[in-house]
Amino acid sequence: MTLREFLDGEFAGFFGVEETGHAAVAGGMQHDFKTGGFQEHVDLRVTVGKDGRIGSAVLAMTRTWVGNRESVSPFAKDIAKSYVATFMAPEDGGVANVLALNLWQLQGTKNVVEYFGDPPPPPPAPPPGFLDAYVGERAEFRQECLKSAISLCNEGGKLLLAITAR
Repeated sequence: MTLREFLDGEFAGFFGVEETGHAAVAGGMQHDFKTGGFQEHVDLRVTVGKDGRIGSAVLAMTRTWVGNRESVSPFAKDIAKSYVATFMAPEDGGVANVLALNLWQLQGTKNVVEYFGDPPPPPPAPPPGFLDAYVGERAEFRQECLKSAISLCNEGGKLLLAITAR
């Protein structure tokens, strides 16, 4: 995906993504973004190669805002699942769908959820450690896929989700 495709896409439009800065880096350009809401909790950095394609994207969210096993922020998981669906390579769509569904249906033990009708069926199991890293119970997680790789890292009071092209 190119930077223009990202900026014209659903993620950038829905979350009101605005560029806050850019700089030349080895092999291309680095672009920093903020979402329209929750700006104090969300940062996005995209690196674009000389070929014009996005080579990596890092979503950084404040760890306390994301939540934990007891209480998961619905806003953070909405951004995270949309980020996964947007930046994972199309060839890795099966894995991306499983990860995104698990994020979307993740509930903290103290979250109150009411359904109108039957609850949705549980999603397929994610790779071991994925949700543990998301809720802060595991330091990191990494999954290599066919055309992209995803990692989650809890560091410095932030949850860093990184997706890189392979």
